[in-house]
Amino acid sequence: AAMRSAPGDAAPLLVKTASFTVKKVGQSSPYISASNQLRVTLMTNVGIQAVGSDLTAGVTLTGLSGFTNADGDLTIDNRGYNSVGDIFSKATWNKAEARLVLSIAAGKQLQAS
Repeated sequence: AAMRSAPGDAAPLLVKTASFTVKKVGQSSPYISASNQLRVTLMTNVGIQAVGSDLTAGVTLTGLSGFTNADGDLTIDNRGYNSVGDIFSKATWNKAEARLVLSIAAGKQLQAS
C-alpha cells in the first residue's frame, strides 16, 4: 500500500508519530481446552521495517493471559491482508509475562495504511 501524503509532509526532518490504525485480535475457537489459533491484524500509519541483518523490528502483544503454551517459538502463518506475504519471521511466547513478540523478517516491512 502506498503511503498517503498530507500537508506539511515535505517539511525537513519531519518524523511522524507511529500508531496502529487497525489492531484486531481474534481466535478460531471460543471453547476451553480446544485447539485454537490467534489471528492478529495490524496496520500502522508508518511502515515498520527490519533493516539489514543486524537490526530487528517487531511487534509485541501483551496481556495474553490464559494462553497455555510453554515458552518458546510458535508456528506462524503469514497469510494476511492483501496477500502481503511472509512479513513475520518468528513469534516468541513468554508465558510468565503473557507476552508474544512477532519479529519482522529482514528486508520486509509492515506496510502503512
